[in-house]
Amino acid sequence: MKALHINGNDLTPEAVREVSVERRPVLLDPDAREAVNRARAIVDSVVAQNQLSYAITTGVGKLSDVRIAGDQIRELQVNLVRSHSVGVGEPLSIPETRAMMLLRANSLSKGYSGVRAATIDTLCEMLNRGVTPCHSVCSVARQRRGEWRSGAAGSSSAVDDRRRGMPG
Repeated sequence: MKALHINGNDLTPEAVREVSVERRPVLLDPDAREAVNRARAIVDSVVAQNQLSYAITTGVGKLSDVRIAGDQIRELQVNLVRSHSVGVGEPLSIPETRAMMLLRANSLSKGYSGVRAATIDTLCEMLNRGVTPCHSVCSVARQRRGEWRSGAAGSSSAVDDRRRGMPG
């Protein structure tokens, strides 16, 4: 089956089914890769110039006014992922998890988030090799300290932990 080239703009329900059920291969579109690299260059510049930027060089939520030291920025990013990656309940099915991974890779491929292209490549490679993390329904939408967390942070974090080799 011909590889699906994701770009964040034209993913169809049929393509999601082909990837999640039929295991159609996935690749980052070259034009999307350029957009992702441009956005990442902005993040790298913000860090290098020690500019204020929410959740990059500052804390998050009530700690958004706390400046993060340059040598602690990577630790902040890892801890943000960890804080959102725990879930409880029945695991999603393999096709559901694969669909979620594809949707995340596709949305990141728009080039708005500042992630590295290697992050998207790894998600695609996980899909292509059949690597599917155990992912709980309740990590997609869960309540913590009276606040509902859902979607991007919870689901991406669980997958990102596996991408980085964390157990799950």
